[in-house]
Amino acid sequence: MRQLPQSGKLLFSLNEPPPPETFPSLTRMIKRGMSAQPKL
Repeated sequence: MRQLPQSGKLLFSLNEPPPPETFPSLTRMIKRGMSAQPKL
């Protein structure tokens, strides 16, 4: 399966936050999710 290395890359990027240029959509989604999350 070719999706295995991709998921591994995502996990690695989570441990080591990549520059916004590498994953613009990912960082944007995370930012949007954080701002959309209600205060617990």
